Amino acid sequence: MAKAWPPRLAKAKKTGAVVAGMVGLGKLDRFLRNLDKTTAAKSAPELLPPPITRDRINTAPQNGTIFVDSKGNAIPAPLGGSITGSPDGRYIQARDANGNPTGVRIDGGHSPKTHTDPRALGPHGHVPGVTNADGTPWLPIKQ
Repeated sequence: MAKAWPPRLAKAKKTGAVVAGMVGLGKLDRFLRNLDKTTAAKSAPELLPPPITRDRINTAPQNGTIFVDSKGNAIPAPLGGSITGSPDGRYIQARDANGNPTGVRIDGGHSPKTHTDPRALGPHGHVPGVTNADGTPWLPIKQ
């Protein structure tokens, strides 16, 4: 008979003593043995979980970079692009590889003298071609 390793486990089995974690190890051992029996006849694709599908299309620029601020707001930049901010910190925007603004940005809010919509007065985002249901460009962001 082969020696059990470690020796203490063999002694515990003979005496009926329960060693911490022994029950869990036994369940794991049984699980792995049964897993081998059930998966031996299946091919790899059958073992993989189905892919996760999403309702939305991935809008990240092809091979670009997505920058995320500390609040979880994401700003996508195209390949070779970057993000820059204003000297006073009131906005941050994405730029293309040539340094041109892409139009994707987060603004800190506009003056009530120039904007009457309350959504424009607080922090908000802009994405070219994306608007709220009423057609306004001041997109909500995480604050």
